[in-house]
Amino acid sequence: IVLYAESKLDVVPGGDYYVVKAKLEILEKNFSQAEQTYLEQGQVEDAMEFWQELHKWEQAIHVAENSGHPEVANLRTNYYQWLIETRQEERAALLKEKEGDPLEAINLYLKGGLPARAALLVQTHNLTSQSELVERIAEALYATNLFEKAGFFFEKLDKNERALDAYRRGHAYRAAVELCRRTQPQLVITLELEWADWLVSIGQLDQAINHFIEAGQYTRAIEAAIESKQWNKAVTIVDNLEPAEAKKFYKQIARHYEATLNYEQAEKYFVKGGLPEECVDMYTKANMWDAAHKIAVSFMAEKDVAMLYMSQAQRLEMQGKYRDAEKVYIAVGQEDQAISMYKRARKFDDTIRLVTTYHKDLPVETHLKLAQQLEAEGNYKEAEKHYNDGGDWHSSVNMYRAIDQWQEALRVAKQYGGQQASTQVACVWARSVGGEAGINLLMKFGLLEAAVEYSMEIGQFKRAEEICRASLKKKLPDVFLKHAMVLEDEGKFHEAEQEFIKAGSPKDAVDMFIHQQDWENAKRVAESFSPGSVADIWEAQGRLQAQAKNYRGAEELFVRAGKPEEAVKMYRELQMMTDAARVARDHMTDKTANELGNLSKDLTGVQIAVQNGEYVKAIEGLLKKTKDNTSNLDELEEAWEQAVKLAFNHVPERVAEIVRLVAKRFIDIRRFQQSAELYEAIEDYPAAIDAYVQGEMWEQARALSASKAPEFLDNIAELKLAALVARNEWDRVFELARAQGQDVLGKFLAKYATQLVKDDQIAKALAVFVKHGPIAIAENFALYTELARTVLQMSGDSDELEEPYQLLRKMMFKLVANLHEADAPVAHIKEFERFAMIAHLHVLKEVAKINQLGPIVAKITTSLIRYLGDVPADKAYYEAGVACKEAGISNMAFVFLNRYLDIAEAMEDNDASVLENQDFENSDVPYDIPLPKQQYLDEDRRESVRSWVLQSSLDTSMNQTLSTRPCDNCAVELYEASSLCYQCKNSYDCCIVTGYPVLRNSKISCTSCAKPANREDWNKYVLKLKVCPWCNSSQTPAY
Repeated sequence: IVLYAESKLDVVPGGDYYVVKAKLEILEKNFSQAEQTYLEQGQVEDAMEFWQELHKWEQAIHVAENSGHPEVANLRTNYYQWLIETRQEERAALLKEKEGDPLEAINLYLKGGLPARAALLVQTHNLTSQSELVERIAEALYATNLFEKAGFFFEKLDKNERALDAYRRGHAYRAAVELCRRTQPQLVITLELEWADWLVSIGQLDQAINHFIEAGQYTRAIEAAIESKQWNKAVTIVDNLEPAEAKKFYKQIARHYEATLNYEQAEKYFVKGGLPEECVDMYTKANMWDAAHKIAVSFMAEKDVAMLYMSQAQRLEMQGKYRDAEKVYIAVGQEDQAISMYKRARKFDDTIRLVTTYHKDLPVETHLKLAQQLEAEGNYKEAEKHYNDGGDWHSSVNMYRAIDQWQEALRVAKQYGGQQASTQVACVWARSVGGEAGINLLMKFGLLEAAVEYSMEIGQFKRAEEICRASLKKKLPDVFLKHAMVLEDEGKFHEAEQEFIKAGSPKDAVDMFIHQQDWENAKRVAESFSPGSVADIWEAQGRLQAQAKNYRGAEELFVRAGKPEEAVKMYRELQMMTDAARVARDHMTDKTANELGNLSKDLTGVQIAVQNGEYVKAIEGLLKKTKDNTSNLDELEEAWEQAVKLAFNHVPERVAEIVRLVAKRFIDIRRFQQSAELYEAIEDYPAAIDAYVQGEMWEQARALSASKAPEFLDNIAELKLAALVARNEWDRVFELARAQGQDVLGKFLAKYATQLVKDDQIAKALAVFVKHGPIAIAENFALYTELARTVLQMSGDSDELEEPYQLLRKMMFKLVANLHEADAPVAHIKEFERFAMIAHLHVLKEVAKINQLGPIVAKITTSLIRYLGDVPADKAYYEAGVACKEAGISNMAFVFLNRYLDIAEAMEDNDASVLENQDFENSDVPYDIPLPKQQYLDEDRRESVRSWVLQSSLDTSMNQTLSTRPCDNCAVELYEASSLCYQCKNSYDCCIVTGYPVLRNSKISCTSCAKPANREDWNKYVLKLKVCPWCNSSQTPAY
């Protein structure tokens, strides 16, 4: 350090080492210590010198002043001069202030651009009387934007205009207002408004309120109060305004009170603002129904009340507040809307509750409709509940039978129909299983008698016998008897004889042999097991002798059999009244003989003619009896039959004539069978068949035609069908027609359906085809098409259309299956597959709505646009637009609703040529479509759509074109819902969930019906409903 000091710091060797210390302290910037080091050594000038070298004049002057150095004044002068030279006017001015020279300091401040400091000195030293100085300061302040201070000095100079201008520029409105109050009172209001506007601009709205009031701008004051949440001030001002001027604020104030739950005050301002519907809405949201109702009926027209309540109810329904919505619907007498709401929400218990309350005649029908819907959806447990509650447990049983859930069917039958019903179901189950398994099934349930009956039904008599011997011995005779009858039918008479005897019914064995005219075996069995049946054998042999015209032999056998009356009857039919009387007298009671004698007297003339061989005369005598002279039809029948027998036996040449006469008379007295038998006797089979037909004795007519006149078979069936049609016995018509073949059944199904369509019973016509099957015959295709288009063109709400759509879907599904089975032309299959898809999408749309699958509803309604012409264009575009809007697909919603408006306007002008089609170019959406005959929406709802479209058209941020996707085949961009590529003509299958084209990379298929779907849509649907939308089979998502 010493060496460094001696060589570098000019330190004298051997001394002056304090200098070294001070220099080092300066190097270390420890200036105060360096000053102290110098002063301790009495080196004042060295201390002053190092401060000056550092340009720290003030410290140097301070050292000089403290040390009483004679150069203090020079030092100050040099310092001031240095400050001036280096343009440090502010520090120079401060120096002059300390020296007590305020004027020079002011000049320096002004020169240095510090007018505010100059102004402060003027005020401090009360120099405002020096006008020239004050003016210089004012101008300087103004120039540096220190407007408020400038205004003050201008005021001091009585330059009020300049002062006011400065105050306004500097937003010193308080000073400006005070100035104007003294000098220009007329400007105060203007300044207050300007003050308030400035406060608003800087966000101080609460401070602006009073200034708006001072300016007389009460509306602006209210707006500022509301925006700054100063509600009390706002209310105070509003209450002091004229109602017409205050009205526009009532709603905002009412909403504030509503938000703070001060409903009474909110009501006051809603009502004052002429907004009772808003008040009702408030009370509705708060579940204050009585208050809402009070306001509605007090301030609104009845029609408006109803409309308001309906909209409120619909809003509550959309929010899932069903009980609240119900109360509103009921309040305006719209019970059916409440019922429909619960049905849409699938709250079926509530549906039934309301139906029971308001439609006491419909609960059963409602239960059954719900059950059918649930069954169609595959919700069998719920369907059962409603079938049973509707008193139709048989349908529950049939439902479970149809899906092979026999245990469930058996349970229901036993619960509601008792043992007999459950037994019947078990028997049907056994038949479906078949064979030994069916028998074992019945045994498992302890239905021994049923097991025995079923065993016999399928010819397992040994099995039936085993069951009876083990547990049901009383049933054994029945088993033997039925086995015997079967054996008899098979011609195994001796085996049958053994079974009849085991059954304890030997008489049946005797009757069997009698029927076979096996007299020897008949006598053998009778003598051994049934002696009383011997007489039956003689009687049967007597009838055989009578047929052989061995009347005496027949008489002998009848008498031997103890049946002399049969001999009498035989003689009477032969008009051998003497012999009849003889037998009666010899072998019958006196009473019977006397009766026969009286009859003989009545027929004395005829009898005498017969005895004299005058047969024609006898016949004519008998034929004189007619319905004109005898009311006893049995007597007429007997006389006419005697005439016919006389003709057959004695006047063969007139047989045909007399038979036709008598047969015609029988028809007149409606004895059709007797007439037909007479015609058969003369082999006039057409006439006999006609008699049977007139008597509607169809089986006899068919049997006769089959054996004698097969050419009349078809005619008989047609006549029978025509008769049933005339009586509207359509179930019997279909039963008979089915037996005639599918073509005949199809013809009569179409005939009945056509009649129903004419009577506007479309749903019933569809139900007929669903029940009996739409037959795949070309003659019916036009009717099927007409039915489909009629349903698809129907107007009404979703509840009204639900049943027709579901029935159409079922019908078309069956028809398409039948067409494939019949190998029908592809064109016809395609046409009805199209109708099946449209109906399917309509049904699925409602299912998706109920289950809150909004994006799927949007896609389904979009797909339905593909079928314009079959579905009404205005309805299709409107529903698609609304669904897309609700799903947040604003571009599609805009295009569809805009198109809807175009169509609605074209309908008004009845001119479709005005429609532009550029939005749908290169898509599969048809252009050339018929305009609907009736508007789908009323004018008010159309106007609402028009407003939304107009507002959306002004939104430059909204895409206003259809969504697109690349074609799977050629990659060209095309409309996303198009099922056909306009460029490469590649066609797509339609998704069974949405109707959208099934894309290659997302295709999956139902494991049951193999119908295709897009994976994402399939998963959304199946995750919610657990079934395939096409075939209702249980399904799971596919990942």
